[in-house]
Amino acid sequence: DYFDKAEFIELVRAGKITKPEAVFHEGACSDTMELDGRYMMENNYRYTVDLFRWCQRERIPFIYASSAATYGASSIFKEDVRYEKPLNVYGYSKYLFDQVLRREMQYGLRAPVAGLRYFNVYGPHEQHKGRMASVAYHQFFQYRAEGKVKLFEGCLGYANGAQMRDFVYVDDVVEVNFFCLDKEITGIYNCGT
Repeated sequence: DYFDKAEFIELVRAGKITKPEAVFHEGACSDTMELDGRYMMENNYRYTVDLFRWCQRERIPFIYASSAATYGASSIFKEDVRYEKPLNVYGYSKYLFDQVLRREMQYGLRAPVAGLRYFNVYGPHEQHKGRMASVAYHQFFQYRAEGKVKLFEGCLGYANGAQMRDFVYVDDVVEVNFFCLDKEITGIYNCGT
């Protein structure tokens, strides 16, 4: 079935929705430039908390999209709070829910929960994301139009164009999601190449 996200979460909150086999929660505002903290926290944090609590009550496996943005400027990409320093409201909203999961894991969960920290996901059909589409998507069209790709200006000790990013193909991300479901994985994990 299809529900608008607002209608869906109201049905969840009211306990008036059919129990699914699993929940893959991939939705969020992924705009790293979004400054409306109230919107971001309601959309990315509160929505996820409510879905998580419902899944736990109903014993539904829950796989959700966290983000590599939780690391911010850290140079160590290890799933450990010591290395997590989000730089924007988006990263913070993802970081905050990861902390909820960590706390709840200490008390014991009723169903598996996997948080996947996606790095730069790319693949077909991302034109609807506009400027938030992957770097790979934008660079493909830039190369097609201009015959070259403009790289980022140097910063944080990196020379012009010397920065590095991890990219992961969307089909590989889907496989990781199903692996987490099939193996009943619980925890927070990096999901990149």
